[in-house]
Amino acid sequence: MVRLCGSICIFAGCGYAWYLQWTQRRRQRNARIELLSALRTMEQEIRSRQTPIPHLAQRLAGESIGDVRHSFEIFCALLECGELPAQAWKVAFEELPLSEEEKAAVMELGNRISKEESIAVREINLTIDKIETWKESEEKLRKETEKRSSAVWFSAAALLVILLI
Repeated sequence: MVRLCGSICIFAGCGYAWYLQWTQRRRQRNARIELLSALRTMEQEIRSRQTPIPHLAQRLAGESIGDVRHSFEIFCALLECGELPAQAWKVAFEELPLSEEEKAAVMELGNRISKEESIAVREINLTIDKIETWKESEEKLRKETEKRSSAVWFSAAALLVILLI
């Protein structure tokens, strides 16, 4: 009976660990998609209407969802407190659940976003292109990674159960 309870606990623990990895990957994927959408909106608004960054950030804070919305809310709050746009951007967007390369690209954008509109549009487009490239490569690897992680977690659970028996 004790072995059965131990086996069930091991399987449940490994299943939970697999679930945590899966939710982290899903959160990262959703943040990437939302960020790309927000950056495209920024690029269009700056190019067509020359909307100032603070007004645009407030609008995006209301329209976005999840982690990106939270980042834009922080960015707006820091701008209202008198923080420099580059520093406010860095603080607001450093906690997004993205890969290190994607975070570096987003941080670079923060340094250049407060400059002239044509420069900001060009930098936003470069950042979108970089993130799109990483997104495509990440999607190719996603299915393989999910299969492998599932196999590893449940194989480890099976091994521990066998050792208990």
